[in-house]
Amino acid sequence: MLHLMVAALAVINSLLWIMFLYICFMNFKQLWNCPVFHAIHGVVLLSAVATQSVVILWNEVFPSLPDIFSLSAFALGLLFYMSGLILIFKRYAETEWSLMEDWTNTNCIIHGALSITGLAIVSTKMFQEEILLYYWMLVLVIFCLVEGLEIVRAIKRVRQKGWREGIFSYNVSQWSRNFTFGMFYAFTMVMHKNTYHKNNFYEFHELFLSLWAWVVLIALVIEIGLWAEEKVIKKKTMAKQGIY
Repeated sequence: MLHLMVAALAVINSLLWIMFLYICFMNFKQLWNCPVFHAIHGVVLLSAVATQSVVILWNEVFPSLPDIFSLSAFALGLLFYMSGLILIFKRYAETEWSLMEDWTNTNCIIHGALSITGLAIVSTKMFQEEILLYYWMLVLVIFCLVEGLEIVRAIKRVRQKGWREGIFSYNVSQWSRNFTFGMFYAFTMVMHKNTYHKNNFYEFHELFLSLWAWVVLIALVIEIGLWAEEKVIKKKTMAKQGIY
C-alpha cells in the first residue's frame, strides 16, 4: 500500500515536472532573446536541479524503467545547467556589477546543481567509478571558488554595513545555501557508501562528512534563528501599527 502511494506521488511529481519543463523552455527562450540581466542569477539553475531530482526519483521508485528515460532527463538537466551557467556568465561579463551588491545568494546553486547532478550519476551508475571520483573533485573545486567569493562578499558587507545588517539579516534567498550545503553532503555521503575508492579518498571522505555535517547543521540553525527573529520583529511592528 505504501509503495503504491509513493508510486502515485512519483507519477504526479513527474507530470508536474513536464509542465515545469514547458515554463523552463519559455523562460530560457525569453532570456536568450531579450536578456533581463537583473533577473539572471542562480535561480535559473533550478531547472537543472528539478530535472536531476526527477532522475533520482525514477531510479528509486521505478528501477525497471527503461534507461532511455533517465538518460534523456539527465542529458536535459545538463543542458539546462550549461544554458543557465552561460547566461549567468554573460550577465556578469556584459554589465557593470559589484560583488557586494550584485552577487546574489542564489549563485551558490552553481555548485548545488552540480552536487545533485552527481547524486543522479551515483543513483543511476551511468559513469565509471574513477570518472565519478574526478567529478566529485571538480564539484569540490567549484564549491570552494563560489563560497570563496561568498566569504569575500561577506567581509565587504560587514565592513560597510556592520555584522547585523551585513550578514545576520534574514533574506528568503539565504535558504538556497542550506540546500546547496546539504546537497554536497548528500552527494559525498552516497559516494562514501561505494567501496571502490577505499584506497583513495575513503578516509578523507570520512573526515569531511564528520565535519561538514556540523557545518550543515549550524548553517540551518542560524537560518532558522534569523527567520524566527524576522517573524517576531514583523509581528511586533504590525502590533504597534494596530494590524492583526
